[in-house]
Amino acid sequence: MIRVNLLPVREAQRKERLRSQLSILVLSAIAVCLVCAGIYITTSMKISAKQDENAQIQKEIKDLKKKIGKVDRLKRLKADLEKKLKVLAQLKANRKGPVHLMDELSIALPEKLWLDKYSKKGNRIRIQGVGLNEPIVADFMRRLEASPYYGGVELEVTSQKKKKGGLKVYNFKLKAKPEDPDAKKKKAEAAKKAGKK
Repeated sequence: MIRVNLLPVREAQRKERLRSQLSILVLSAIAVCLVCAGIYITTSMKISAKQDENAQIQKEIKDLKKKIGKVDRLKRLKADLEKKLKVLAQLKANRKGPVHLMDELSIALPEKLWLDKYSKKGNRIRIQGVGLNEPIVADFMRRLEASPYYGGVELEVTSQKKKKGGLKVYNFKLKAKPEDPDAKKKKAEAAKKAGKK
């Protein structure tokens, strides 16, 4: 009987299988590394793109904050300007009031009546003076009441006093309220319009 030694063939086949398995393992490892490298590169590119996008958005936010700061500054300047314009308008409106009050007072002042004191505090006017007799004081009050700049004229105190030389005079104190003729006109027009409706 012939004996064939198959061990070297088996050994060669085993070595061949081992080599093929080893080459499959190496190729698989290379493929896995290539896939991982591809994933890493793709992810890195996405991250880089997102970082660029984020940087662009941050730059836009900075620009918008600057613009918002400018807008806020302009709003503050506008508010300051509006306040100043209001004050100027109020000063302009108040400027004509005292002039007209004094002018109307001098027009209403009859002969033989003298004023000693005139004061205005808020919405109250006080007038103190001396008249030769009561009808002159009454005439002064009627003239003031007829003025568009005076209203609510009331006599507070009147008293008779003798001066040197035997002359009798009447001291008086009266109060009144300053009026705005423009406001009176507007109220009258509004009342007319309301009455027509």
